[in-house]
Amino acid sequence: MLLIKNGNLGRVKNYVPGEIILCFTDDAPYSEIIRAIESENLTFEKFYRAFEPDALVDIPEGQAKTLSDKLKQNRLVAEVIPKANGKMRIKFVFGTTKKEAEEVLKQEGLKMTEFYRFAYIKVKTPKGKEQFYIDKFRKLPIIKSAELNYVGHVDIQ
Repeated sequence: MLLIKNGNLGRVKNYVPGEIILCFTDDAPYSEIIRAIESENLTFEKFYRAFEPDALVDIPEGQAKTLSDKLKQNRLVAEVIPKANGKMRIKFVFGTTKKEAEEVLKQEGLKMTEFYRFAYIKVKTPKGKEQFYIDKFRKLPIIKSAELNYVGHVDIQ
């Protein structure tokens, strides 16, 4: 998998044999993801802080402390980070879906303005069977994308 912020991707040479990258929807329950992979007798690795989502919310003036204290009591909230300009970032625990995060915020009268969930997993497949599994996983409604794990050269500017 290649994530490029600043730079140009050049010379994509190949892919890693026996590996594919799956990206899941914001509302894919972690248990359903695991079940889909394990039902094929495959193994996987998380990427980055996969499935540890966070949301950005607007907060009413003067309510940051009260809302922060209330949110920290919820079992799905891992951390609350006050930001400038009446905003707050709420980090949720591993596996929280977008719908679950929205429900937590709704209980406090808040609505998220942004939601981040980097749900990428590297899945080990039998070598030579990568495309078979890509095609199979792409049919699942919880999958945003399924790709080969490409190897390339990045020129950073």
